[in-house]
Amino acid sequence: MSRKRKTIITIIIVIVLGFLFMKLGSYHFTPSSVATANEYGLHYGPSEKVLLEYGKDGDVLVIGKVNERAISVIPVKRSFGILWRLMGGGVTGMMPMRYDEDHVIAGYDRKFGLIYGITDIKEAKKAECSLEYKNNDMEDFEVIEGFEMEVNEDGFFYLPKEKVDDESWYYVVDMKLYDENGNMIYEQEF
Repeated sequence: MSRKRKTIITIIIVIVLGFLFMKLGSYHFTPSSVATANEYGLHYGPSEKVLLEYGKDGDVLVIGKVNERAISVIPVKRSFGILWRLMGGGVTGMMPMRYDEDHVIAGYDRKFGLIYGITDIKEAKKAECSLEYKNNDMEDFEVIEGFEMEVNEDGFFYLPKEKVDDESWYYVVDMKLYDENGNMIYEQEF
């Protein structure tokens, strides 16, 4: 066998093995492609649009717009320097608004220290919420008030907020939406 032919066969084998490695190991070239693959796997994707790729400590939280009333939240991590894969520890996945009368959904990701959410009210220009937290040593929830966020044209809002401690559970509460004149147009308690 000639040297040229051996080189071509070796290149083909390396490409096939690389493809199998990526496919079987669930590795991808971008964080959003990891999110898309997981949305397909969870049977609700892909998202209409990636709203945010928020990175912290080499990891990325991908938030996509599933539709007007739901977002998808997928944490991913870098692997082998140039590839990305799903981060361990659970996936939030799709967060839909629960009832017909609800017009906002919001959450807090403790690892990334990020408050995020979406509304289907087109007039909303500003969102305001409180964050409550509790750990096993506390008798009751503590509330941190006054987080303000701009609402973009997709109805999406977010704000980085560092956690109080690693042992607490966090919840977004008391959502309020305001129009461009600063008038409150919607209020929802979670």
